[in-house]
Amino acid sequence: MVKERGFRSTLQLKRIILPEWVTEEVCLGQKIESEAERMAIAIKISHRQVLEGTGGPFGAVVCELDTGRVIGIGVNQVTNSSWSGAHAEFIAWTMAQETINSYDLGSDNPVGLYSSAQPCVSCWGGLFWTGISRLVFAATKLDVEQYAGFDEGPLPNDWDVALSKRGVSVQGELLREKAVLALQEYGRLGGECYNSGRSCEE
Repeated sequence: MVKERGFRSTLQLKRIILPEWVTEEVCLGQKIESEAERMAIAIKISHRQVLEGTGGPFGAVVCELDTGRVIGIGVNQVTNSSWSGAHAEFIAWTMAQETINSYDLGSDNPVGLYSSAQPCVSCWGGLFWTGISRLVFAATKLDVEQYAGFDEGPLPNDWDVALSKRGVSVQGELLREKAVLALQEYGRLGGECYNSGRSCEE
């Protein structure tokens, strides 16, 4: 069989490896008591990501709601992994699923996703199947599009209502101003806009 375009001979997906600096900011098993503190960590790693130049300006953590224990961490790795789905939220909840060894994050203790920005249409859609029971975000979709230049997709106006109907409570704009700073810095530094077939200038 002729190999083309560098296709692999084995069917194996590569694993996402987060930047080494992430463990300086947050670790699996760490307990973070309040939701504001959990969000502050998500925003901090989003900003550090920009300063380190290790990917898009987004960070997320997944925590058990009752204990505050961190079971998943994510920063955007689209450009480093060549995987369009390597968003901070996807990485954080995938790590959480590996941590508890279950695709259903609601099967044991209820968990929450704390994201530095409102989920894009991809992360919103994926969230329905995770078992996450609470979503808290900081910057809005409009913030991401205005300050960082991304296309967040055709998110419906009732996106949060749709989640609520599936048992996911939603709180938005927690520490929004701090999250916006990372987006603004990313835009100022000319960070790559990795929407397929589209540049940030469009």
